[in-house]
Amino acid sequence: MSQPNESSIPAAAKPASLSSSRPHKRNCSVAGCRNGVVQGGVCVSHGAKRRKCQEPGCDKNSKSGGKCSKHGPPRKKCDYEGCTNVAVRGGRCKSHGAASMRCSNEDCRKVAVINGMCRRHAQEEAQEHGALSHPRPQDPPFSPIVHNETLDHAHPAKAARYQDPEAQARYENSSVIAQNNYVVQNKLSQVIEAHNRLNAHQASYQQPHPEHHAGYGHYPGYPHPYPYHNPDHEREHQPRYYYG
Repeated sequence: MSQPNESSIPAAAKPASLSSSRPHKRNCSVAGCRNGVVQGGVCVSHGAKRRKCQEPGCDKNSKSGGKCSKHGPPRKKCDYEGCTNVAVRGGRCKSHGAASMRCSNEDCRKVAVINGMCRRHAQEEAQEHGALSHPRPQDPPFSPIVHNETLDHAHPAKAARYQDPEAQARYENSSVIAQNNYVVQNKLSQVIEAHNRLNAHQASYQQPHPEHHAGYGHYPGYPHPYPYHNPDHEREHQPRYYYG
């Protein structure tokens, strides 16, 4: 019985756990998830439980042989003479010939760190998958407000306003007008306060001292125009005339 050619197998029939960029590493069997398999064909995000270190009193995750990296067997060292670095690939460390896995994206020579890709391309792909799995409604081009799903149930009036471009425009215009009115009123109150202070300062500067008229007898026999007038003080400062 002849084996079917791999190219003849449809894409839907191929297992989702295989990765083209990292064939030695299985991915989560959940559609659209590129995390590594931890237990039962799924990742930790989709229900897998990490095994703990078998060393008594240790709560770290097991790495190899049921032990963590601290209590497990020592990692293989580089085969190069006198080198104590950990072997990465082919019995050698990166300093002595271990080839680093490159990003699976075309024309990218960066080292692969996440799912066979560099950090930038991994983040871009994660954003694309998130946008496809959770599409957002299109907001008006002039509206900077982010759509909130809980707003539809808590505040239906606000939700209707966000969905209607004309209602949103009217709301923004009224907000701008109210803000402008507040600024104008604040400036006007500042101008009035400054004007009152200036008038008070000019009145205190132009008002003559009470002793001026009393000393020179400008108001002889008449009540002094100031409320703190002292008649005894006025008699003492009355001018005296001598006839020779």
